[in-house]
Amino acid sequence: MAVSVSGAGDVNGDGFSDVIAGAYGFNGSTGKSYLYMYGMNGTFISDLNMSGAAILRELGSSVSTAGDVNADGYDDLIIGAPHSAGGAVAGDAYIFFGE
Repeated sequence: MAVSVSGAGDVNGDGFSDVIAGAYGFNGSTGKSYLYMYGMNGTFISDLNMSGAAILRELGSSVSTAGDVNADGYDDLIIGAPHSAGGAVAGDAYIFFGE
């Protein structure tokens, strides 16, 4: 499933660390990323799935915590899509804000 996995910090502010996984080959290489939050029963639950917008964009090739970019007290995520823009200087990075 995933080819890029990273600790996501505490995206929802519940005091538990979360995990993000990226699968850039999903659905014709549009890519997909999954956020897993640590549940109260000691298991991870898939809370958020982010899909790429177009074929061959490879969203989720790289995933990571971004720290608290917007200073709201919640950790944020950064997800790479190396072929988003097309051309020789392709690629985008998307920031997803924690709750």
